Amino acid sequence: MGVSKTNKDVSQQSSVDNFFQYTGIRELKNDITLTTQVQKDDVIINVSSGHGFVIGDILTIWEDTRFEQTEVILVTVDAITITIPSASVFSVAGARVVRGNSNLNVDGSVTPVSVLFKTYNSFVPIDISKTVILMSHSAAADDSKFGGITALINGIYFRKEDGVRTNFGNYRNNIDFKGFGATVAYTDKAGGGTYATEITFDFVTIFGRELRLNTRLEEFICGVIRDDLSGLSGLKVVLTGSFTEGE
Repeated sequence: MGVSKTNKDVSQQSSVDNFFQYTGIRELKNDITLTTQVQKDDVIINVSSGHGFVIGDILTIWEDTRFEQTEVILVTVDAITITIPSASVFSVAGARVVRGNSNLNVDGSVTPVSVLFKTYNSFVPIDISKTVILMSHSAAADDSKFGGITALINGIYFRKEDGVRTNFGNYRNNIDFKGFGATVAYTDKAGGGTYATEITFDFVTIFGRELRLNTRLEEFICGVIRDDLSGLSGLKVVLTGSFTEGE
């Protein structure tokens, strides 16, 4: 009997290098291109006109398994200055630039706001090992709240899109995160600072393996905010893992 072959990943092996750490963003423009090649240690990125970058935005560059994600600190027409020198070379022909914002304390109660963890011009699958959600707030947190604000009405849900669509829970308060297997830690403020809530999903602990994103199938993760989160001082979501090998 013959054995059929399909274009599927057959290994859950993670690479020992090429680590992946990506902060979820509200994508504001995802079709920006480079006008000059980015060299290693460049802090000024020259991009196509109409980019819309402003100080405080997040600039992300994708090309193959290389990407940079960093904050914009100066905009001079189409020359964008970033906080961290580029670790890699990016070509004009092969790179894709995305403009976004990583602070997610927004109002999604009328129009839901999407948070994306999406690759571009990259075809090597990624194994996600952890997701960390960081919230800062003026009031102390407890299990009944969302961070330090009143429990949400609709909640934030997370989903893997394209390829195999999978929901990863809806969260209205802090205890909902615990119910899905996350570790939730509350931090008291120091002096005139803010309180904090740190939520960690360890996929290996919860599911027994990492979460595979098959970029060949254009799989990505999104979160959808459906409530007013402006009462939080800050909210960020970070994915960590690695590009895979042996597929």
